[in-house]
Amino acid sequence: MYKLSLFGFCIIGMLSVQVSWGFLALDPGALTYLTSKVSPNSSSTFYGQQISFGTDKLVIGQPKASGDGNSTDDGDVQRATGRISICDYASLLNTNKSSCTDVTPPQAKPGDSFGLSLSYSEYMTACSATRTQECKNANHNQGFCYRSTDSGRSWTADPQSSLTGCSNNLDIMFVLDGSGSIGDDFVVVKNWTMDMASFFDIESGYDQIGVVQYSYHSKKKSQISTEVVLGECKTRACFNVSVNKSKPSQFQGNNRTSDKSPKPDNKVSQIDLLGSQTFTAHALNKTVEDFKGSWRYGKSGTSQIMILLTDGRSTDNHLIQSSADYVRSMGITTFAVGVGQDIDQNELKVIANGGNSTSRVYNVSDFGQLQAIVTELRGEIFKVALEVSDPPTDSMVINKHCV
Repeated sequence: MYKLSLFGFCIIGMLSVQVSWGFLALDPGALTYLTSKVSPNSSSTFYGQQISFGTDKLVIGQPKASGDGNSTDDGDVQRATGRISICDYASLLNTNKSSCTDVTPPQAKPGDSFGLSLSYSEYMTACSATRTQECKNANHNQGFCYRSTDSGRSWTADPQSSLTGCSNNLDIMFVLDGSGSIGDDFVVVKNWTMDMASFFDIESGYDQIGVVQYSYHSKKKSQISTEVVLGECKTRACFNVSVNKSKPSQFQGNNRTSDKSPKPDNKVSQIDLLGSQTFTAHALNKTVEDFKGSWRYGKSGTSQIMILLTDGRSTDNHLIQSSADYVRSMGITTFAVGVGQDIDQNELKVIANGGNSTSRVYNVSDFGQLQAIVTELRGEIFKVALEVSDPPTDSMVINKHCV
């Protein structure tokens, strides 16, 4: 197969091509004729931007064409579906007519600009690098490719493109430090949690959210509590993310005020601070069990997200590595948020990514600054939602260090 990228139809006339069944000279006159017959507006629609040669056919891209084949020179590039034509080599020798067929994938949408990238060997592939995927509260330019095994008569999604798209489901657990050092700032933590939760779609059932608060742990007594069961709240009001809650601008540390009293079914606002130590490793293990309790745990198309917030070093820090490894082995992606000067940065890195980088680690100087990371953190969570991996299996190793 021969593949050439051309810039404008005038260059096409300079080509000569060797094909399997013999030598075919594509002189300027023949190609200029082909261009004018197939696409009168060839220059403005970038006819010939991409050309791919098969054994007996020529495939030509026209990425700036709209659905009707006309140019989008008016500047509205979002109308450009693009166009793909396939031509018999033999017809190029016929100066009376050319035999070219529009084989643009019928699934093409305005803005796809098909014809920018194409190939033709054992099968035909046409790709749009500009296709946008609308995913809940975010749009992503992932591109998309179609494949045809019958010279463009029918098209199916390329196998790799079939794997792209939005994660239909998000299971999110907030894991909140409830140690005594949090103090009155626990009110800020709760409101930050509610603000973060407001971006996710719990009412349609796509997203499920839960909350774990952790403090002290021993075999006789555990202060690691599931405050909101994953998926328990089916409405924003239940999770206290209704329009009546405090505005983000009111995040002011201990000075935060609110003129709205909690509703009776607002789960998060009713959480009381445990107020003891910081058994983070045990909280990680406990939260895995919360994920496993969901009816859709282990199902494809669901991303598990853990968001851990703490203001200090863990009491059981000697177990952090094994617990964090266990979380990752279960297919759970963790974001670690550290507040203040007493946090252990290396510990946060181990929790978030194994300790090799600062990826998914967030630091703020005080609780009043939590609102500043909401937008970025939300965006990173949506990115993870697009990277759906194989679900965890029962064969994965269970962490026995923390029970």
